[in-house]
Amino acid sequence: MKFTPDGGRIFFRVRETGSADGRAHFRFEMEDTGIGMKPEFLQHIWEPFAQEDGGSRTNYKGTGLGMAITKKFVDMMCGTITVESHLNEGSKFVVELDFEIDQHALTAVETPEETEFHQE
Repeated sequence: MKFTPDGGRIFFRVRETGSADGRAHFRFEMEDTGIGMKPEFLQHIWEPFAQEDGGSRTNYKGTGLGMAITKKFVDMMCGTITVESHLNEGSKFVVELDFEIDQHALTAVETPEETEFHQE
């Protein structure tokens, strides 16, 4: 939200993409129409204290630890995180994780195949 100007859009999608061996695979997508990043910065995004320099980014404060911490958590959970970004168009992050299925919690409740949350 910090890098999405007023009038921009933020999308959060979660999908269960399969299951096997008592584990469910989930795909989390976070996408925005924010300020985006230059391609040459993307190789540094997971580094602690890395912040792209210049332009409107100098208006946003922070320590540059958010993405490094996020990557560490995803790695600890044996998942993956990827990013696509285009300057002045926005960014998309995809996290893929497996979770153990709690057999005792399974019920016959119907749930939607896909749920999206939008903030405008």
